Amino acid sequence: SFTHEQNQAPPEAPGLHRLRAWRPNVYTENGWVSEEVIAKHAYGPAHDSKVFVCGLPGVYEKLCGGRQTKEVVPGSALANLGYSERHVIKF
Repeated sequence: SFTHEQNQAPPEAPGLHRLRAWRPNVYTENGWVSEEVIAKHAYGPAHDSKVFVCGLPGVYEKLCGGRQTKEVVPGSALANLGYSERHVIKF
């Protein structure tokens, strides 16, 4: 089973995200998903946009709130970026 520390959101790690070429004109980053990474790479909230979230409980808490609720918790990364429960699918 996971320890308490493993269930927590990962700490912010300066320099963890590295942009690299995957194939010509396609770039990816290595590292944890954060509010800054979502803002930089994802489409913003719109009638036709969806965000799929899965991971450890701490990741859910940091990005959108607990997995067991549909609510996107105020103060979470996705809420701060304007996403609501109609945009976010937790699985």
